[in-house]
Parts: sequence; C-alpha cells; structure tokens
Amino acid sequence: EDVLSVELKEGRPQVLLDLGTGPLFLEVSEVPSLADGLWHRLDLFWGYQRAEVVVDMCQREMESGAVNGAGGRDCRSGVPLSPEDGGLNVGAPLQIGGLAHLPPRYQDRGWPQAITTASFQGCIRNLRVNGELRDLGEGVLSEDSIPGCISLDQCQESGKACPPHARSVSYL
Repeated sequence: EDVLSVELKEGRPQVLLDLGTGPLFLEVSEVPSLADGLWHRLDLFWGYQRAEVVVDMCQREMESGAVNGAGGRDCRSGVPLSPEDGGLNVGAPLQIGGLAHLPPRYQDRGWPQAITTASFQGCIRNLRVNGELRDLGEGVLSEDSIPGCISLDQCQESGKACPPHARSVSYL
C-alpha cells in the first residue's frame, strides 16, 4: 500500500511519498517557519517524471525578485520519479491532522525517518484532493477537533480584523 505523509517539522513542510518503488522525501527547509499564525498554501504535485512541493506559490520570492525561470529553490522542493511509479494506491481513508492508528515501522518500509504520531496543532482549510474540494466537516471521524479556527476567532475578540476568507465562530 502506498503512503503520502505531509508534516510540518519545526514549521517547515516535509513530504514522504512512497508509491511502491521506494520512498521519496521532499523538504522545503529554506522557507521561514509556517507556524507563524498566518494562512499558508502548500501544493503537492506529482506526475510522470517529477514530484514537487511548493510553499505559498513562491509568492515571497516573487515579491522580492528572487524567483526567475529556473529559481525558486527556497520555496519548493522536487525529486525525480521512477518510470515505474504510478498513481497513489491506498485502501485506507484519508487522515488529516493525525493518525487513527500507528503507522508502519519506518525501518520496515525503508523510509528515512518515522512519520510523526503527534496531531497537527493549527487550522486547515480548502483541502483539495485531485482538484476536488473536500468538506472537512462532513462524514469524518473528528477526534479532538472542533469546527472553526480558534486563532481566527480570537482576532475578532481582540478587535483586530480577521484575515480574508476567515469567519468567526462563536461557542456556547
């Protein structure tokens, strides 16, 4: 069974992609920490010849002029794919923000490190899988998860304007 794991380690994205021919590890270590209380965009692409992860559409680098046609190393990471690698083949449900059960031992799978078992602390929105927007509030197991985003709700309580596309959720 194939595996896709996306994690933040010290605020920086790490991706483990195992499509059956061996693990591929992508790490964007040059970006500032994404654990800064702001919304960020993380894109993961894989096709016939390459897998790539891109942070914030390389927006910071474009604004500073650091990205050109071949640039953008600080905001992306990519690895070549083997011709034998196909699509992601999983029989298990999609797990977002944590694991329902322990992952396999990384030594048994040849992975460079273990997948974290710690739950994600933060907010996730606009999750798309194969281009399809997923409803994170419908038909999911949601242990230790609440609707809305506490950090965004606090912005309104403090009298500050909430970021674009954010909404305040009140709890009784």
